[in-house]
Amino acid sequence: VLFRSGYELAKGFGHTLITPLPALVQLRCAGNFWKGLAGVRTEAGILLTIEGKGKKEEYEEQGELQLTDYGISGIPVFQLSRFASAALSQGRKVKATIDFLPGFRDKDDDWQALIKKKCRDCRQRNMEVLFNGLVNKKIIQTMWKLNGLHGEDTVSSETFPAVEKVFFMLRNFEVTVTASNPFANAQVCAGGVPLTEVDSQMESRCCPGLYLAGELLDVDGRCGGYNLQWAWTSGYLAGQAAALSIRTERKKYD
Repeated sequence: VLFRSGYELAKGFGHTLITPLPALVQLRCAGNFWKGLAGVRTEAGILLTIEGKGKKEEYEEQGELQLTDYGISGIPVFQLSRFASAALSQGRKVKATIDFLPGFRDKDDDWQALIKKKCRDCRQRNMEVLFNGLVNKKIIQTMWKLNGLHGEDTVSSETFPAVEKVFFMLRNFEVTVTASNPFANAQVCAGGVPLTEVDSQMESRCCPGLYLAGELLDVDGRCGGYNLQWAWTSGYLAGQAAALSIRTERKKYD
C-alpha cells in the first residue's frame, strides 16, 4: 500500500501512470536443471530476444553472469531486466541466449579449430577430459545431461553428434524467461509518471504546486549509481522549487 500510494496520489491529480515494473532484477527461467547450476559465476555474453505483438527486439550485454536455482542474475542480467519485465507484462515471449565463452565472439574459425583439435586429441577419452578447462564443471555436467551424455562416456563416432550439441550449447544456451523477480528483489522501478508531465523543476504540468521526484517518475538507469543520482538530483530540484514557490507565495501577503 505504501509503495503504491505515491503513484495513486499522482494519478488522482490527473497524471498518466505507466505501470511500475521491477528493473535491475534477476530473471526466472524455465527448466528443471537450474539447481545443478546454482552458485556458478562466470563471464558470459547474453542476448535477450523479445517477440510478439508483431515485432522482434534484441538486446545484448556481457559481464559476470550468476546462475541461480531459478534462473539468471548478475550485472548483465540486471541491465537487460527492464526490457524483459516490460515484454512479459505485455504477454510477449522472452528468451535469453547465453554464450559461456564470449572470448570467441567474432572468432568462429578459432572456435571451430579448437573443437576439432579437442575431439581429435581426446578420441576414446571420456567427457571429463574432453571438456576439461573450458567452463565451470557444473555447466559442463548440465550440458551432458541435457544431451544424454555422462562423464564416463568416451569420444567416439556414436557420441560425436551429442558432443557437437554440447559444444554448440556452450556458445548458444537458449532459455525461456518466464518472469522477473518481484519488487522486493529489484534495485529500481521502471514506469511511473511520464517526464513530459513535469517541467524542468519537477513541477506537475497537471497540478501546479505539486512536485514529483525519484521513482514516481518514469526514469530508470543502468547499474552504476545512475538511479541514486537521479533520486538525489530530482529530489533536490523538486525541494528547492517547492521551497521557492512557498517563499514567493508568502511575499504576496507580507
